[in-house]
Amino acid sequence: MFRTLVGDHGAAELETVRRFRNPWEAAASLRLRERDVSVLALYAEHDRIGAGSRQTAMEDAFAASRDARARGCSVLVMAGDNATAEAFALRARGERVASGEVEASGVQLVNGVAGIGDEIVTLKNDRRLVPSPGEFVRNGERWRVAGRQDDGSLAVEAMSGRGRVELPLAYVREHVALAYALTVHKAQGQTVDVGIALVDERMTSQQLYVAMSRGRDENRAFVIQSRGELSEHAFANFTNPTAHEVLAEVLQRDGAERSAHDVLRQSLEKMDDLGLLRHLHAEANRHIDEKAGHDRTKEIERLAAKADLVAAQAKLEVAYGLLREVTDRRENAEWQIEEPTARDVRAADRVNADLRGARVAEQRALRDAERARHVLYEAEQATDEIARLRGEQHRRIEWLHDHSDEARYVVQLESRIAAVDGAVGRGEDGQDRGRERPADLGRRTADQAVVDRSPRHRLEHKLAAEEERINSRQWHSVAELDRLARQIEKELASTISQLDRNSVRVDDVARADEAASDHRAIERARDEAARHLSAAATRRDQGERLIEQAQADYLVARDASAVIEQGPGRLRFRSGAVSDAKASLHEIEERWPGRRLPTSFWGDELIRDAAEKAARTSVEPEVRDHLAAANQREREARRIEQAVAQRERIYDGKERRAIASVAERVDAHNRAESAREELAKDWRQRGELAADMTPDEVAEADRSRDAWLKQRTAERHESLVRDQVRGIEHAAVPHLEHKGPEIYFGR
Repeated sequence: MFRTLVGDHGAAELETVRRFRNPWEAAASLRLRERDVSVLALYAEHDRIGAGSRQTAMEDAFAASRDARARGCSVLVMAGDNATAEAFALRARGERVASGEVEASGVQLVNGVAGIGDEIVTLKNDRRLVPSPGEFVRNGERWRVAGRQDDGSLAVEAMSGRGRVELPLAYVREHVALAYALTVHKAQGQTVDVGIALVDERMTSQQLYVAMSRGRDENRAFVIQSRGELSEHAFANFTNPTAHEVLAEVLQRDGAERSAHDVLRQSLEKMDDLGLLRHLHAEANRHIDEKAGHDRTKEIERLAAKADLVAAQAKLEVAYGLLREVTDRRENAEWQIEEPTARDVRAADRVNADLRGARVAEQRALRDAERARHVLYEAEQATDEIARLRGEQHRRIEWLHDHSDEARYVVQLESRIAAVDGAVGRGEDGQDRGRERPADLGRRTADQAVVDRSPRHRLEHKLAAEEERINSRQWHSVAELDRLARQIEKELASTISQLDRNSVRVDDVARADEAASDHRAIERARDEAARHLSAAATRRDQGERLIEQAQADYLVARDASAVIEQGPGRLRFRSGAVSDAKASLHEIEERWPGRRLPTSFWGDELIRDAAEKAARTSVEPEVRDHLAAANQREREARRIEQAVAQRERIYDGKERRAIASVAERVDAHNRAESAREELAKDWRQRGELAADMTPDEVAEADRSRDAWLKQRTAERHESLVRDQVRGIEHAAVPHLEHKGPEIYFGR
């Protein structure tokens, strides 16, 4: 909250750092507080940064603390987590016990044992424990053990010099820990001669600043090098990160707690983020599309223009009527040619001209009829498609009516997007800052922008501008026009040939025969599967019936076993009873091969279970075989069905291509006809321009035009080869500069 208040209203800040004895370290601490990564080089220059594995870093930190203690300096070792601080504290106490500085035995603490000479830290405020008048034991305060009583209480003296106090046993066990290393949180507010920080990748920038600003004379950081939670961009190889990389990651990690006002402000700012709003809008629409179906309004509107069956039928009737008229005209012209009276030369020429005109008109009428028939076919398809789409749209409307909250949410998002988008496009004074209008956005979509920036588009634009500059009067040479004429006919022939290859119709009789053969194969496979399933069920029933026989046989076997076990010579057994029992057992063994027969000690329940298991096991192999055969026949039937469906899709595709080829053929002829008309217009324009020129000027204009076209072709080919050498995979040529001469037109 204080951070929020300072940010909103400002506050007086202390600028002079008084703790450090080295001026450079005072300035560096301010840069460290501002999370300036470049300050790490200054610390490294003064040899304040060490690095290594966790074990190495802790050993180096312990050596530094031991040397500082030997010099008579006060030392504070800090870590980012309790586990590291506790491990270092135990390591330090063990070393001091070994050197005889502290007592080996002592009182149990939170994280170890403390004896006379140990340094401890209190973890809880207690106003009942008073080291000096007006003072009390505080959380995070460091003490040195001066003595311990028989009841376990400790006599301690403050390392800050505030006095002595006796800590009772209950407080010691629950709220006292070894102080050879503290967490950064506990170290806040401490001031010592030498500060030592154990830094790992989990620290925050605030923790690093506190840890590196506790010492007056010296502050050192020992970096634990491990991958840990570093981002994948921290280092590009598979080795451990360097100390500089770990510290840079720590400085970039903000661990400051935010107030509720800051969290609320950030949440509100997110709700004004156009990217988030558009994402929510897209997700809401996707949810509605999944539940209610897609919105088919635009598709219905697009197909409505094609679905006019009345107009298409009328157009087809008109086309057929015209075709009949021109066909009669052509037949009449052919009949007149065959008449013997047509011997006059002029009459014959007139009849031949009429025949040629009739044939041309018939071809045009035939194309019009094919086009009209295709329009009718498209109208029928569009009508069926519109009916289907309207059904889906009706179901969508019903779903939206039943789920009005989802629809209202989408509308609210659209309104919010429009409001935020408009606010972004205007400044504080309300003036428009150049945001494109919706119509402009529609014309300048991202796809169109990509096309506009493509090499092919730039080339075509450049060529058109160059053509306009050099050939402003639209002059075309004879060779150029002849080449265009050959290109038109070549493209038409290639298109018609391709359509002929792709529009092979399917023989309906052969298709029906294949379908019937496949259906018979499917029926046979399904019949075989049903037969095997029936056989498996029959064998299972037989197994159930065999249970009673098995129980009777097992009872007989038990009695026979009892007779055999008692042996001959018994008065209650008749002569030959043992032989009969053995024969009975042999017969039962043959009837139930591989099964363990009961003895005289078997009970009735055990005999029933064994008999049931023997009866079912005897038929189980045949049942499994029948089931496996049935599954195989069913898989074969499904495979044939999939093959039939695949073949039908192929045949349907061929039929669609054959139907579509009719319209494509008409379109190809129309394109060729339009190209011929353009070519004829170029010829007429050339004739008009040549009328004002002498023959020599016409020849010179043709030569200059052909030379320019040849130069452009060569430069285009050269640029294409250059792009391919550079590895550019697109077929478009780069931006070219044409410096060809202007065409001379004489007068």
